[in-house]
Amino acid sequence: MVERRGEDLLTTLLSSLDELAKKSAFLNKWLIYAIILIIIWSGVAIGLWAISLINLNLTDIILYAILISLVLLVLIYLLQIREKLAEVISRYSAYKYLESLSLEIPPGRDPVERLINYFNKTLNFEKEIKKRGGIILKGGVDCGTNINFDYYAEIKTSALGNLLGRKSYSFFVRYMEKLTLEDIKKFIEDVRICSKKRDVEISRAIVLTTQQEMSDELYEFLMQQENLPLQVVMEMEDGTYDFIPFIAPRHDMLP
Repeated sequence: MVERRGEDLLTTLLSSLDELAKKSAFLNKWLIYAIILIIIWSGVAIGLWAISLINLNLTDIILYAILISLVLLVLIYLLQIREKLAEVISRYSAYKYLESLSLEIPPGRDPVERLINYFNKTLNFEKEIKKRGGIILKGGVDCGTNINFDYYAEIKTSALGNLLGRKSYSFFVRYMEKLTLEDIKKFIEDVRICSKKRDVEISRAIVLTTQQEMSDELYEFLMQQENLPLQVVMEMEDGTYDFIPFIAPRHDMLP
């Protein structure tokens, strides 16, 4: 009976999340409208405050200073709400993604092409990159100096987009026939240099390999990268991928 109540609770929770996911676009749109309205009103209030300073009207100076503080506080809370909504939807999207996830390796001429074909099949990856005005590069990437990646994709956001909580996107892939800690550390260094120079968030950095095993030392190193979405993707002999660690897609369903 207790088990059944647990199942009912889980079903109810998932149903609620499903409803929230369906309404997320609507909620997000109105949050953006509210944020834009508050930004406009903040500009007006700052203008009135500046006029009060010029006229040395002490009462208005204090009043508008309080008003501007309250408006900015509301703006911060709305941005936090939007971020938390995106986080909830991201986790739910990851759950739905896992429900139908296939780890089967698709056809392709080489490991990199097969991996991109996999993301194209499961997440319409390259179509989404192009639809959102992103770029895709293979080989040398201009990161101040020319740094080689087997595959690189990025989406940049405008200043307004950043203010509204939209994040930039970058996706790095480097193929390694043999996994070594030294090579992976060099890959991390290159990724960080490139993301800083190109002014994009590191969304996922993938080391792709056909090697079938990983040392305990390397596994522990991967598990310690809490502030970097670093992942080793292995092509296994049984025709499936092994993702170490598993990284859920973003709430906008980019890998």
